[in-house]
Order: sequence, then C-alpha cells, then structure tokens
Amino acid sequence: MMWNWLVSGLAQGSTLVLFDGSPFYPQPSILWDIAEQEGISVFGTSAAVSTFQH
Repeated sequence: MMWNWLVSGLAQGSTLVLFDGSPFYPQPSILWDIAEQEGISVFGTSAAVSTFQH
C-alpha cells in the first residue's frame, strides 16, 4: 500500500496490520487467515497478489 494511505489511516484513528514476507507461506490462505483473526474490515494488497492462481 502507498505510504500516504497508511498515514491517512492512522490520522483517522485506524489500526494498521502490516504483513512482511511471502503472501503464500506457509499456506496460500495466510493473508485471509490473518484478516479473519484480526477482524480486518479493509484489505489492501497488490494486483499481483489478488490475481495469483495457486
């Protein structure tokens, strides 16, 4: 995500969850698992990740 989206989110009082690493390790659903576990309501990612066919 662009840094200005992150700063804007913080300025609005949001909590950010950042993920650093392979979006498919240790399983292809790791990002969705984290989103569910943390109760994430807005999910931002790159186009390449969202079109990946496993």
